Amino acid sequence: MQTLAKIRVIVTRPEPEASAFAEMLAARGIAAILSPVMAVRFLDIRPDIAAVGTVAFTSVNGVRAYCASGGSRGATAFAVGEKTAAAAHRAEFDRVLTAAGDVAALARTIAGTLSTAADVLHVVGQDEAGDLVGALRAAGLKARHAVGYAADAAPELSDLVVSALKACSPGLWVAHFSARSAGLFRELTAKVGLQDQLRHVRAACLSPSVARAAGGVWAHVAIAGSPDAEALIDAILKAK
Repeated sequence: MQTLAKIRVIVTRPEPEASAFAEMLAARGIAAILSPVMAVRFLDIRPDIAAVGTVAFTSVNGVRAYCASGGSRGATAFAVGEKTAAAAHRAEFDRVLTAAGDVAALARTIAGTLSTAADVLHVVGQDEAGDLVGALRAAGLKARHAVGYAADAAPELSDLVVSALKACSPGLWVAHFSARSAGLFRELTAKVGLQDQLRHVRAACLSPSVARAAGGVWAHVAIAGSPDAEALIDAILKAK
């Protein structure tokens, strides 16, 4: 049986999300060990966003990338999910419309709101999944995308994580928020020769697809009931 005092979670998310998740863990009595396996780098998309009237976001970093390149807040912003919408509101867009769910839900919301004369720009990450532009074009709208950010792999794990993996206490977890980060964590673990230690460590995964990417090397795998950080913490706390 786990006790809160013994649970420690390795957080692999990029900053600033890593620190934000660490605060969420601390609020629920869980210690965090930070070791982001990726770092977000914004790209210059000023030529792509000039005079854009409608912009679509499927991630918080998409909002940040658009703003980093000086994008107009006068554009209508469509966002999928509460966190992405909240980021658009914080950026002070004049109009923010939110779709719950996934890229398909966002496409339906946009197609149901705009006329076919609208031109929609989707700000994406370099490795982002889903085809919002294709779905919008299939619905008769003009759409294009701009790659606004890249997530560069970290060269190594933090010293604290290496020490934690070597000690391998029963309450040690790794939180995986994406398939790519799960794969990178395993690669970095292998780089320091600690891949066999993972059989003593538990993995908390945001979704079944993330769990598949994390592989079957873990002592236990818990999957969040919904794809959000609070549900991931719930999954950790419910594990025996």
